[in-house]
Amino acid sequence: LHISLLAAYTTMDVNYGIEDQNSGEIQVQNALTEFNLKAYTVQAIASLNLPIINLYGGIGYNSGSSSYAMSGTFTGEYQTGNPLQPTITKSLSIPSNLDFESNGMTATLGARLSLGFFKIFGSYAFQEYNTFSAGVAISIR
Repeated sequence: LHISLLAAYTTMDVNYGIEDQNSGEIQVQNALTEFNLKAYTVQAIASLNLPIINLYGGIGYNSGSSSYAMSGTFTGEYQTGNPLQPTITKSLSIPSNLDFESNGMTATLGARLSLGFFKIFGSYAFQEYNTFSAGVAISIR
C-alpha cells in the first residue's frame, strides 16, 4: 500500500494582438485577445500495487477559474444581392468577457494493468465535471 499527497498550481496568461486588416470582408483595428487561467488541486492518493494490476484512488479539492476577453473594432462588409444597395457595412458586436469558475471536492478511482512492456490504465474522477481518462504506455527499464 502506497500513500502520497499531491499539491499542484497552474497559471497561464496569454495576450495576442490581432494585426490590423483594412481590406477584405472583415476589417479589424486595434484588436486584442486575452486569456487567463488559474487552477489548483490538493489530493491524498493511495494505491495498492499487485504483480499485474495496480488499483488506486484519491480524494481532494480542485479549484479553477478562467477568463477570455476580446477588444477592438471589427467591421463586416456583406453582399446583399440587391442591385440598389449591393453591400452593407456593419460593426460587429464583440461578446462581453467570458468568465468561468469551477471548484469542489473530487474523488478518483483507477487501475493500471501491466502486461510486460505495455501498461493499460484508466481512471474516473467524480467531481463537478466528471472525467474519464484512459491510455496505453510502453515502459522499458
